[in-house]
Amino acid sequence: MGKWIERQFDRYRWIVLWTLLVLICTGLGYPTLNRFDARKVGNTDSAEYYALVASDSMRPPTLAQDRDPRPRILVPLIAKTIYRAVVGRTSTADPVFLALLLANSLFMATGEQRDTS
Repeated sequence: MGKWIERQFDRYRWIVLWTLLVLICTGLGYPTLNRFDARKVGNTDSAEYYALVASDSMRPPTLAQDRDPRPRILVPLIAKTIYRAVVGRTSTADPVFLALLLANSLFMATGEQRDTS
């Protein structure tokens, strides 16, 4: 019985730590949502990811004509799902950038876990 309780405690500990890391990552990125538009400062990567999330297709218009390799697909796919949930519910933050921030925070918190024992 003692081992079972210990495993349950470890499981809940990881859930609490993961939630805390998501909140920290989101909190670190949240101030940037209203301060600047990353698409307008010369970052073409941000413009492409913005287009992926905001459009109905998963291929940005700049890459549709070119034969460049496709960009990452998992983060924009998760961000598009979050975007559909938050669009119209945010007052000042851009819903696309908020969705990208939340998707990146989820993946940053999930990162590689190493066993230290």
